[in-house]
Amino acid sequence: ASYASTGTLAEDIAAAIAASTAMVANGAALVTITGDVGSNVGSYLVLNDGTVAFDAAQDAVIQLTGTFVAPTAASFIV
Repeated sequence: ASYASTGTLAEDIAAAIAASTAMVANGAALVTITGDVGSNVGSYLVLNDGTVAFDAAQDAVIQLTGTFVAPTAASFIV
């Protein structure tokens, strides 16, 4: 999901996920935050805990830096 930065990192990630699809329990999402150069601009891998929806206090957020190939479902071992 791609979203223009407007708030905190947690707010931006929550808005990007809500705009594209709901975060499923134990799921993952690739989020790209765009806009003016700022602390939130970039790509993030969000790993959900066992609760549906993004929770900044419980879900893992990993910033992806440098050049990378977007992961697909086949990139993960379940």
